[in-house]
Amino acid sequence: MSTRARSVAAVAGCVAILAGLVTTLLAGVANAAPPPAASPLTSVQHVVVVGVPGLRWEDVTAADTPALWSLVEHASVGALSVRAAKSVTCPVDGWATLGAGNRARGPANPGPGCPGSVPLLEQAPTGAAQQVLHDVNDGLLFGTQIGALGNAMHARGMCTAAVGAGASLAAADAAGRVRHPGGPGDPATYTTCPLTVVGIDAIAVRPPASPEDGAAADANARRAAVRSADDALARILAARPAGSLLIVAGISETGRTAAHLHVLAVDGPGLGHRLLDSPSTRRAPYVQLIDIAPTVLAALGVPRPDAMVGQPIRAGAAAAPVAEQVERFVRLERAALLQSDLVPPFFAILVAIQALVYGATALVLRFGAAGRHRNRLLIGTRIVAAAAGAGVVATYLANLLPWARAGHPLPALLGALLLFTLAITALALAGPWRRRLLGPSAVVAGVTFVVLAADLVSGARLQVDSLAGYSPLVAGRFAGVGNLAFAVFAAAALLTAAFACSGRTPRQRLVIVTVIGVVATVIDGAPMWGDDFGGVLALVPAFAVLGMLMTRGRISWKRLAVALLAAVAVVAAFAFADYLRPAADRTHLGRFVQDLLDGHAGTVIVRKGQANLRVLRTSVLAGAVPLAALAIAVLAGRPWGGLGQAFENRPQLRGGLVATAVMAVIGFAVNDSGIAIPAMALAVAVPVAVMAAVETVRLDPPDRRVEAAAPPAAGVTLKSREGGV
Repeated sequence: MSTRARSVAAVAGCVAILAGLVTTLLAGVANAAPPPAASPLTSVQHVVVVGVPGLRWEDVTAADTPALWSLVEHASVGALSVRAAKSVTCPVDGWATLGAGNRARGPANPGPGCPGSVPLLEQAPTGAAQQVLHDVNDGLLFGTQIGALGNAMHARGMCTAAVGAGASLAAADAAGRVRHPGGPGDPATYTTCPLTVVGIDAIAVRPPASPEDGAAADANARRAAVRSADDALARILAARPAGSLLIVAGISETGRTAAHLHVLAVDGPGLGHRLLDSPSTRRAPYVQLIDIAPTVLAALGVPRPDAMVGQPIRAGAAAAPVAEQVERFVRLERAALLQSDLVPPFFAILVAIQALVYGATALVLRFGAAGRHRNRLLIGTRIVAAAAGAGVVATYLANLLPWARAGHPLPALLGALLLFTLAITALALAGPWRRRLLGPSAVVAGVTFVVLAADLVSGARLQVDSLAGYSPLVAGRFAGVGNLAFAVFAAAALLTAAFACSGRTPRQRLVIVTVIGVVATVIDGAPMWGDDFGGVLALVPAFAVLGMLMTRGRISWKRLAVALLAAVAVVAAFAFADYLRPAADRTHLGRFVQDLLDGHAGTVIVRKGQANLRVLRTSVLAGAVPLAALAIAVLAGRPWGGLGQAFENRPQLRGGLVATAVMAVIGFAVNDSGIAIPAMALAVAVPVAVMAAVETVRLDPPDRRVEAAAPPAAGVTLKSREGGV
């Protein structure tokens, strides 16, 4: 095949890959059309909350849970995240959180796992138990008020009733006041007070199977407990008042289990079979346990106290038929559990891959750049570096494929990661831009920026349950941009802007940096898209520094201070605009303004600071930062490293890395993910720099530079390298 034919084939292949990526993204956006506007629940006279610790959607079948199955056929449903003040929510934690409308926890467990009973009430009356819970939660910096639900009800002259020990913790006020009417099958139980909380403990207190009995025996014991719980629910359904609001929730984990998604079914006047969400998640069908108490108060016309951070549940789009909808919920939980299991090893592998890539690059440049296989080694190293950079955005693109529906989801996920990594690597290295020093680097950074920007403006669906996204089990975020995705997005935006400045005039560079900076900042900070407070604080100064470097302006502390003030002003504008919206529509930006006005902002800041320090001490990603810094220092400081020469040939590369470092440092300081911010930013930026360093050595070996530094012979003229990216 001729050279021209090979070039045409390469370009055609690149166009096909790019077209495939764009088509897949557009299909994802088209399929992610916003659902009908969610509506609040109708006001009622009586609310019945049924808490079933341990109840998950995989338990719901027509054979084992006929009462619940029949309820789900016409009720509104959601996937309940029960995250409280611990990573695994035990029954006492769940009941306390339900009653507080905020993350809470019970006393430390005496042994491993979760006790099925409520020993707190077995040893003390309700009032003393509430005091114990108050003392446990007083120093947790969540602003939790134990008994907030009961306090709000009693302040309006409304009593609360409870059936069961755990239910008493949720329904009682801070002093332990709660009524105990008849049994769950007595209709008078649910008309004694406007609010009745009932606990069904069959799953939580089931005797655990011994290890000798095996998993099958444990599964059978669980099925028997689920049937018993359903029988109790059937009696409640028969006795509940007509026109009441019924909330059935699996409020916690049980035994030794890890975090799961749980059942939430809400039935009441005018609801129908719809999907639930809340302003605290902004993503159907996810609801949080902290949302149940505000929902109860809203349905009864009682104002929500400031101590409750949850939001009233809303009903939105129509749900699928019961069998299909239950299967969808099971798949959501499967994806969340798989992501939870894979994230720790994924980060460890990510750090290990970076160490191998950086070490292998240094060895190749130091010892292999002058051998007989020099060209092959350098090209291979460049391919590996491109794949390392492309693999980060591939973790998000993998969610475009239905890997969670596969019979074997783990191989399907790994296959999706490999597919997108190879596609972006081929796109970067097979097109005509491969001959330019920063061409492949610009493609990797640009694709990363465009993919995450498109994802954010279309609902951030690629981030849920992705390896570098967020999890409904952790419940840190359900919508917008997560901290890890912000780091990837911001680094890619800065590098894309820097590379686009190559070959441009200073005025054109200023325009490019400004346009990309504004687009990135708006996407990251707008409440309906990224909804990111700390991200804007890091992005604006970073783009300001990049603008100075690209226009050869002088960087001073004064200019940096001005950039930081500008960042604060932009964040304040976003937050104030969000605060002006109705309370139910606010994101965490607007709620932070409310916290400032209420005097609770200090608690939020301190809690985030503590989380930052905890990540610094415990995350494996902390090891990625010194590795990346060492790689940059070696490749830039050694004559054989190539990066110093790349900086001279293309100052835009240095400017992009400096701006990324500024963003990473500020992001580390203002986000609760701490060291993970610079780690993920460098996971994008350093492979890009490695690609440029390797290509510099391939095109301009150190020995040639030594010869070029000697005085030229008579009649010989040295040519400077010119060109674009």
